[in-house]
Amino acid sequence: AIGGSMSTGCQDINQFPQKGANDVNPVAWPKKLEQFMHEKWNSSRSSIKVINAAIGGADENTWLGRLDVIMNYEPIDIILVESAVNDQCDYKEQKEREIYVDTKSDQLLNLLMNFPSEPAVISVELFRVAVANSREIRLHCPGHEKHVKNHTNGQCMYCPQWWKPQ
Repeated sequence: AIGGSMSTGCQDINQFPQKGANDVNPVAWPKKLEQFMHEKWNSSRSSIKVINAAIGGADENTWLGRLDVIMNYEPIDIILVESAVNDQCDYKEQKEREIYVDTKSDQLLNLLMNFPSEPAVISVELFRVAVANSREIRLHCPGHEKHVKNHTNGQCMYCPQWWKPQ
C-alpha cells in the first residue's frame, strides 16, 4: 500500500507516542485490510501480507520519484494506491491541478502496472473533511464551504473539490 498520511496511520509505523494505556490507537487501513483477509480466509500470517509503505504527505509525484521503495518489495501481487488527499488543492486552483494530477496519475499507474511481477494496481479513494474546523475549510475553500450533518458533533464541513476523484 502506498499513499500519504491517511494510509500511513499511527500504529503501523509507531511514530506517534501513546497518550495512555486506555487510549484507542488508530490502525491504518492497510493493517485493517490485512487483518480482515486473515480472518476471512483463515490464513496463516505468511500467506497474506499487506506492506504499508505509505509516507505522510506523499502525492502521485512523490511516488514517481520513489519507485525504488516499492521495487524493494518485488515480487508484488497487488499495489494499492491512495493519494487523492495530498493531490487536492485550493478551490481556485482546480482547473490547472486537474490536468497535473491526471498526467501524474496516468504516469504512476502505467509504471506500477509494468513492474516485473505485473501486479494488479488498485486506486483507493479516500477523502477528508474539516469536521468543525471553519478556519481550515476557509483556508482552502473560501466561499464554497459545504455542510453535512455528522452524528458525532452536529455538523461536518468540506470543500466540494476534496471529494472529487482523481
